[in-house]
Amino acid sequence: MRAFLLTAAVLFLLVPTFGQNESAPMQEKEVNYKNWTYKNLRTGENAELRSMIAGKKAVMLVYYAPFCLNWRHDAPILQSLYDKYGPQGLEIIAIGLYDPAAAMRRNLDQLKITFPAVIESESRADRTSSQHYIYRRSVGDNRSWGTPWYVLFSPNEAEKTGDVLLKKANIVNGEIILEEVENYIRGKLAIKTSGQAVSAREKEIEPCDEGKKVPELRKPC
Repeated sequence: MRAFLLTAAVLFLLVPTFGQNESAPMQEKEVNYKNWTYKNLRTGENAELRSMIAGKKAVMLVYYAPFCLNWRHDAPILQSLYDKYGPQGLEIIAIGLYDPAAAMRRNLDQLKITFPAVIESESRADRTSSQHYIYRRSVGDNRSWGTPWYVLFSPNEAEKTGDVLLKKANIVNGEIILEEVENYIRGKLAIKTSGQAVSAREKEIEPCDEGKKVPELRKPC
């Protein structure tokens, strides 16, 4: 009986940790986000942000770590948005962090991600020195690893020259709230907002590890 009560107490304490879904609202913040040139994850060639967003109407930058379950929750939703709105001017760029490039590629392949991806850091030792860390801490994100983390903007709001691309941007310190973000995208693409977000079928998480579904309870990153 004592062993049962001890096990129950441990499970009770673990529920807040693993039950947090970490959805966060989109907020406009001063961020002084800089233009960058990173390696394309798939080709190894240099990729410059200003060039990647040229001609687009709306941009989502998502910082992710392959091992983060919160990222794995959002990834299929982002792919659905990309499939739906990419032809109309939406660009989504994944910025990989804190794992080797090979692990990043496996992760994107498992999640069936087709939007562009680049590498900022391949070392977990960079967690508190990366540009990602500097940005997110400046806007109040106090999570340990801080993924997923989003920057959303329209290219016509960006500076055309200089190191700083955006003085202000829309930030999400966690998982996106789908309806909020989709309405933002539709507004930037000048599409009448119906209030309907991606369908429940589209939101279903794809298998990402040996055919297993990502668990609904996930530890925040």
